[in-house]
Amino acid sequence: MRERNQELEAEVLRLKKIMEQAEELNSVPKPDLFALREKILESLTTGRGKVGTFSPQYKTAVKVLDRFVEKLNTEKSASPSAWK
Repeated sequence: MRERNQELEAEVLRLKKIMEQAEELNSVPKPDLFALREKILESLTTGRGKVGTFSPQYKTAVKVLDRFVEKLNTEKSASPSAWK
């Protein structure tokens, strides 16, 4: 589970660098939040520390990610500087 968390943290850092570079070019692509949500949920169901899809932890993660994605999609200011 720690390895997966480290991989996800590295991915977040990589994406932040990309977003900073894109912001400099003033052509910021909006990330695919649904794909990111699916990737995170998949990481919970695979590997050594996997969690079942019917477990309370998984259900809580689904609810939190859904609210997070909904909030980001409804934000009027969708610029990367607002995500920091």
